[in-house]
Amino acid sequence: MLQASRIQSIICCSSSELAEEFYVTKLGLRRIRKAFNGLVVEANGGDLYLAEVPGAQPSEHTVVGFAVSDLDETLVGLAARGVEPDVIAGVSDSGTGIAVAPDGSRVAWLRDPDGNWLSVVQYPATFES
Repeated sequence: MLQASRIQSIICCSSSELAEEFYVTKLGLRRIRKAFNGLVVEANGGDLYLAEVPGAQPSEHTVVGFAVSDLDETLVGLAARGVEPDVIAGVSDSGTGIAVAPDGSRVAWLRDPDGNWLSVVQYPATFES
């Protein structure tokens, strides 16, 4: 029934202004519109609804991921905007913030202003979806 629908991810935040500064200015996502309690941004056809809610708490797990063609280039661009990967003990302990999965995928994690985890992944060239 929903296979033809466009998926929209939702992240709860404490301040839509701080969320807009991070997701639009720092991550480079495109602002689509203000919503009644937040805003909607877009990345390559996927919507991300940043919903301002009272008492927003960070998730202990990744809330949204971004698949990129070149992780190193993406991290350099993010660093130029003041966004650095966060090292996860026991997962991305190489000191670079990058973890390598058994299938060869390379992953880095970031935190948004509310402490939510975001992943940035580069799949191996042989990856088939």
